[in-house]
Amino acid sequence: MKSIVFIFLLITTYANSQVTEYANFNLLENEEIIWRLVYNRPGASVDSLKAIIFNNISSDNALKIIEEGETELVAEMKEMIFEKNGDLFNGRVSFEVKDGKYRVTLSGVRRFFGVKTMRLANFGGVSNQVKNDNVGMRFEDTYLKKDGKSLTGMKGLEIYNKLFLPQFDYKSVRDSKKETDW
Repeated sequence: MKSIVFIFLLITTYANSQVTEYANFNLLENEEIIWRLVYNRPGASVDSLKAIIFNNISSDNALKIIEEGETELVAEMKEMIFEKNGDLFNGRVSFEVKDGKYRVTLSGVRRFFGVKTMRLANFGGVSNQVKNDNVGMRFEDTYLKKDGKSLTGMKGLEIYNKLFLPQFDYKSVRDSKKETDW
């Protein structure tokens, strides 16, 4: 009998638990989902890291610097592609820099399903859809429980985490040439 009560309590506790952090995603008090990760670069100074980040942002057509501080850069993300199927992403990317590391925070992320594919197929109205920040699927629409207090859809969050990880891993300035190019 004690085993049955224990199992019931365990199931009840698990069902009522609130997951607010998962795979570098965090649920803020205002019910916004952000992705945040610290990239370590031992021995790198604030100035050198900021220069590397600045150069990488400047060479990426999907990012535009909108704010710059002593130890922070903020960029607007427009029509960034993270996956092969052509989904585009809009949002805001913040870079905070300290000696030996920098932290990236993605916020206000909106996903536009298959927009690149539709654009290539020459379907009309696609550009207007992406330009309008109120269109597109917000992460909160998919990965926030209806009560607004817990994350859901962990498999999907894991997939996005894997997509975002390499995108902002700036080891040096990006070079658009292939290794075989001279």
